[in-house]
Amino acid sequence: IASFSDSRHRTKRFNEIFENLRELVNKVKHLSNKNPWLVVGKKTSSTYFMSIIFIYIWNLNNFGNLNVIETIISRDIINDLKDYAIIIVDDISYTGGQIYQYLNYVKQESTTYELFYSLKINICFVGATKRAIKLIKNHSHINLYVTKIYDNLYDILDIEEYMDIIYYFAP
Repeated sequence: IASFSDSRHRTKRFNEIFENLRELVNKVKHLSNKNPWLVVGKKTSSTYFMSIIFIYIWNLNNFGNLNVIETIISRDIINDLKDYAIIIVDDISYTGGQIYQYLNYVKQESTTYELFYSLKINICFVGATKRAIKLIKNHSHINLYVTKIYDNLYDILDIEEYMDIIYYFAP
């Protein structure tokens, strides 16, 4: 059973995430005159949860149309997206590997490298490690917005969480 202090901690954490998402929305609101596309991902993902809050804040501030892509960016829709800004929102990037792999997938789905590099991709993270930022910036045409930058995983996770990640996700 959760205690009252656990509930207050969760509320405080949600408020912090909400404010960070508000900051991210304000950083990309200039894209509104181009009717940007937001990639929301699977309903079970943190990207989806962050996207729902992002949409709420976007609409609350009347920043214009925000189109939604409920699937991954695939070959059949890439050509339709090249004239629009694409926004991907997530809570945190520990290593950058997940979004880096996603961008490589989008690159492979593009019929040409020119098409991939013409996409106006904007990635928004509530938090990211310096390692993640460095990896993502290997895709030089990506706009990256981060509200909190951490030196490493130790700044984000306690030792038990860190060991769980090593145990469950190590190759």
